Amino acid sequence: MRIGMQTWGSEGDARPFLALGLGLARAGHRVTLAISCPDGLEALRIPEHTNLAVLEAGRLAGDQQELDGRKRLFARLFRNRNPLTQLKMVLAEYYDPFVGEMYDESVRLCADNEIVVSHFVTSTLPMAARKAGRPLVSVATSPYLPTRELVPPGMPRLGGLANLMMWRLGLHLLNRACQPGIDTLCSRESIKPVPRLIDLIDRAALNLVAVSPTLSPRPSDWRDSVYVSGFLNPPSSQTGGELPPVLEAFLAAGSPPVYITFGSMVALDPDPTQVTRTVIDAVKQTGCRAIVQSRWDVVAARPSDPNICCIESAPHNAVFPRCAAVVHHGGAGTTQSAVLARRPSVVVVHMTDQLYWGSVLHRLRVAPRFIERRSLTAKKLARAIRCVLDNPGMRERAERLGEHMRNEDGVATAVDLIDRHFGRPAAPGISE
Repeated sequence: MRIGMQTWGSEGDARPFLALGLGLARAGHRVTLAISCPDGLEALRIPEHTNLAVLEAGRLAGDQQELDGRKRLFARLFRNRNPLTQLKMVLAEYYDPFVGEMYDESVRLCADNEIVVSHFVTSTLPMAARKAGRPLVSVATSPYLPTRELVPPGMPRLGGLANLMMWRLGLHLLNRACQPGIDTLCSRESIKPVPRLIDLIDRAALNLVAVSPTLSPRPSDWRDSVYVSGFLNPPSSQTGGELPPVLEAFLAAGSPPVYITFGSMVALDPDPTQVTRTVIDAVKQTGCRAIVQSRWDVVAARPSDPNICCIESAPHNAVFPRCAAVVHHGGAGTTQSAVLARRPSVVVVHMTDQLYWGSVLHRLRVAPRFIERRSLTAKKLARAIRCVLDNPGMRERAERLGEHMRNEDGVATAVDLIDRHFGRPAAPGISE
């Protein structure tokens, strides 16, 4: 089949789609993946495959003025406690300006392919598919549909009815956050008005929630068209499996260190120097060995401490298993990579769905209660790291969860689901 895919967001939003696109291409499908990423595609390893074409559809200028504006936005985000309000702010700044260019690409994807696969937050491809009559697959990287069985992000256990009501409220607020982009497209393209994003998603022939069922099992009260496929984990060949020599030498020189990364959050942090100093101070208070991943080009000078290795990046699948624990921001990909590596976590939540993953790891008892970025101090972080390192039960539970996850293959499951739903000849109007 010819399959068109489209995603929008950070590097973490793009990687699962790259993994799925490569899996579909290896299964013999011809895949076109359009990525709209504010930072561009430079940070991604784009795999070479004859059946996979990757396109860039929309990015920001990347100059100093734009970066300064982004930092001001994220300063407001980190002060806000409501994840849906945070999402609305991000959409207004980084989605709505791209919506016309993204929709034009969506139209081309629908014209050139038999089925289309969309990130669940984006409206452009579902709208184009609706207009063109193309079958749609919606992919989410975190649970979002109302259910009695999952506790919503950041909420205590209050029972099934409370869970259902809070998930419904969250979905209502998600619809409101996405509505401006939908209304703009409806007006521009003379499309019949669409009342809500969820109405577009509900029209999908197949909904994939790309999370590990070990961490977030499929609720029994979701509709039949929704499947939990598993973590869309890029293969080692895509992420790069070799570690820099300086990192290899550090790992070999002593006991397993703590790996500390806040991913793309560091570059967007209103004060990256301050947060990196906080991390360094926490490591020194803890007395552990640590690998600190940061944007060292935009923060203070690297510390000269033999117990601290400073790096720009490293493939998670190669380095996490060799560490004692992982300190991270609670992104869906980093969270699941840490569990897959069988390592406990410390989560410093910055925004949106990171609340959910921080809560999940805490409930599974493989992480202490998450810390919020706006209240992060060296003392709090050091205490959380010490809690993990001094807790053999937490390490044992992480080992067991990781073993369960290793029996999953989210990409293979997603490809199989798409094949079983859409394994058919080319749709009318598609020329060979």
